[in-house]
Amino acid sequence: MTLTESCNLFQINNLDEINKSTLKKKYYKMCLKYHPDKNKEQSDQFIKMKECYETLNTYIDNNENNKKYSEYSKTNDIFETMISLISVENIEYVIALIDSYKLYMNNAPEIITLNVSLKQVFDKCVYTTQEHYIPLWHNIIHQFSVKQQKHMIYIIKINNIPQNVNILKNNDIIVKIPKITVRKEMLNAIHICNDVVFNIFISTQEYAESHILLKNKGVPKSCINDIFDTSQVSNIHFYLI
Repeated sequence: MTLTESCNLFQINNLDEINKSTLKKKYYKMCLKYHPDKNKEQSDQFIKMKECYETLNTYIDNNENNKKYSEYSKTNDIFETMISLISVENIEYVIALIDSYKLYMNNAPEIITLNVSLKQVFDKCVYTTQEHYIPLWHNIIHQFSVKQQKHMIYIIKINNIPQNVNILKNNDIIVKIPKITVRKEMLNAIHICNDVVFNIFISTQEYAESHILLKNKGVPKSCINDIFDTSQVSNIHFYLI
């Protein structure tokens, strides 16, 4: 992430006026706004915000180091300069910097992308790890690993959605079908993907309206209160084009 992008996201107009303390306050406020637990739709923005925070932190560290080096270079005594570089103050600063980095790395979430098939989503499959169970009909799942003591963000990506199929935010499924490929008043085998097929009887009225609705025949809808709840199932809309 570039320094300019980071400044724009954190609304910083003058880098000379920013320091560790003020940056951390901005960071905590933005965490409350973009954390996936608060707003799952802002997960990408949350990840971007983390990268921008790291970029700005690095800039502040480098800027402080450059100022200190500039002060050291003013003296003509090379020996005194070398001694000052290994002063107790500088050693403490480096140790604090390392500790801050370790703390950040321990708290930074691990992003895991799960590439799944549409058939797995229809079958209500659950991805399992040693600690977690991830229902694949969600777009994103946030878990905490007790074993690793870190946050885990699982992003579920369906890798075989055909071009004529679209899944909406509420998990309703839109399927566009060439009208000439189906026959009215007959049973039609309609593929959503290679492994998901529906045998649909298309009436004359549905053929004329170019819309067939299958209620509660799609995939489970996301439930915030219970991520494993499959009681609510999405609809499938077939549009004849």
